[in-house]
Amino acid sequence: MQPSPNHAPWQVAPVSATGRVAAASLALLAIDSTFVWPMTTSVIEAAALTAIPAIAAIRVIRGFPRSRELAGATLASILAVASVSLLQLGPVAGQVSAAIVVSIVLAATGLLSLALAGLRNRLGGEPVIAMPRWPSAPVAL
Repeated sequence: MQPSPNHAPWQVAPVSATGRVAAASLALLAIDSTFVWPMTTSVIEAAALTAIPAIAAIRVIRGFPRSRELAGATLASILAVASVSLLQLGPVAGQVSAAIVVSIVLAATGLLSLALAGLRNRLGGEPVIAMPRWPSAPVAL
């Protein structure tokens, strides 16, 4: 009897709860980037603002190898760019500045979840209760 997998059939590997939070942050950043399109200078830049977080979110939620590192790099760069652009824009209320603030919050949330996962891995992993399916010692009948 084959053991049942602990992930969905469309996933490459299982994804932890913190990985799901990072993927959700990236997916919401891809949606939020549409509100920043008026500030971009070219169509390619606008497409990249949407496509890069979306592709990283898909890789994380599917459980590809090294996808959390890619997500961390993407979230860190978004956080840095959004912080600089908010400082350049100033305290102007509007759609673009609100979208930038939302992107800062989402990127920080995703980075914190990935940092929590990294800390958990260094301290010994997530606590798991395992029960063997078959007895490990032979049973006399």
